[in-house]
Amino acid sequence: VDSEEQHGKLGAIVAIESLIDLEQEMHPQMGTRFANYVNSFIRRSDSGAEHQESVVAAVAALGKLVKADMGIPADMVEDAISNALDWIRKDAEKFEELRRRRFAAVHVLRQLAVDSPTHFYVQVIREVDIKDSFLEVMWGVLCDKSETIRRTTASALGSCLEMVAQREGDHCRELYRGVYEQALVHLGSTNDAEVHGALLAMCQLVVIPHAMDEYVSDNLQPLALVLFAKIKEHRDVVVRHQFLQLLPALHKSPAIDEVTKIDGTLIYLMELLRKGEFRGPAFIALGELAAARRDIQGQ
Repeated sequence: VDSEEQHGKLGAIVAIESLIDLEQEMHPQMGTRFANYVNSFIRRSDSGAEHQESVVAAVAALGKLVKADMGIPADMVEDAISNALDWIRKDAEKFEELRRRRFAAVHVLRQLAVDSPTHFYVQVIREVDIKDSFLEVMWGVLCDKSETIRRTTASALGSCLEMVAQREGDHCRELYRGVYEQALVHLGSTNDAEVHGALLAMCQLVVIPHAMDEYVSDNLQPLALVLFAKIKEHRDVVVRHQFLQLLPALHKSPAIDEVTKIDGTLIYLMELLRKGEFRGPAFIALGELAAARRDIQGQ
């Protein structure tokens, strides 16, 4: 892991991950040593394109170690989560070194939300004010200038939403409302990265059935009005593509008919089929839209 060459670092991480299953049976105490190696590597990581493969591998190894029964102390997992949040909280524009860690930070949060949901829930969701702390942190990176970091952050947010939805407590609705309200704010931005981040967040929210039933469907009108008035003809191609991914999911709710008729959506998509840069996403959206409306009619 201390190699100067990227292939050397990646090889070391792959070796550690391969040894986890073997050492779990023979030497379970090795888990802490492996976790120290991986955590140390993640802390020194860089978000440059040439480093990202090894960072992803290291985070996957960390998740596997945490999930395996190898006696890793709880405070080590909590420190990994805390460090990731701290790297994101810092002013990335002033601290370029910390900005380079954002890629690793959001991957750590996504992985540990999946592989250590209890620690994650207690430390990140239950013990803090969701709207003013956790979501504030996540929105900072959802609007990052790097599209890769925005997409990874959205995946991390999706893992958190799935985890919270399984618990179905008061935190669920609070988290859903926080994501929804922040999305509305950022959809009105003139910054393309902020708009794209808001769409990514909504795409993660609307695929959670509990979120649609408990919050989104009852509050769909303001969101749909903004989307159809400002976003569907947005100047940025990435934003338009993301809108096309979100559109079919919104039509899974009968409430969408109070804002826009299905005929208008179909005409919009058919017109996009004539434009080369949107033809593929429009075809996919048409198919998903048909499936969504079929499900509504079958209810």
